[in-house]
Formats: sequence, structure tokens, C-alpha cells
Amino acid sequence: KHTKEAIAKMSKAKRREGNRGENNPHSKLKAEQVKEIKLALKNGETDYKIAKRYKVDHKTIQSIRNGRSWGSITI
Repeated sequence: KHTKEAIAKMSKAKRREGNRGENNPHSKLKAEQVKEIKLALKNGETDYKIAKRYKVDHKTIQSIRNGRSWGSITI
């Protein structure tokens, strides 16, 4: 049997997980686009060129490259 504290912790984790990636209403990218971005980065394209193509800030591309964003997506 779970304690109230454990139940609250699990519930919080589910809420946080529910807004990851495409489920986040503020997300400008879809998972398939992130795969394409990661492949482009692997092929040596610049952050700025990729950002322009997907109409996002270059810092978004940096976050994807560094694993701070969309870390669950692999190519």
C-alpha cells in the first residue's frame, strides 16, 4: 500500500510527463521534426540554418543538440 506522500509524488511525475514533447501545448515541434533536426545536426548542418527551416530560435536547436530538450527522441 502506498503512502499519501508516495501517491502525491507519482501523481506529480505523471502530470510532468504528460506535458512533455508534443503533449506540451506550447511545443512548436513534433517528434518527427525533432528526429529530422537531430539527423541534420549529425550531418553537420548549423543550428542557425536548421532553426530558420523550422521557424524556431537557434537556442531551441542548441537545446536539442545538447540534450536539454527532446532527450527522449533518438535517431
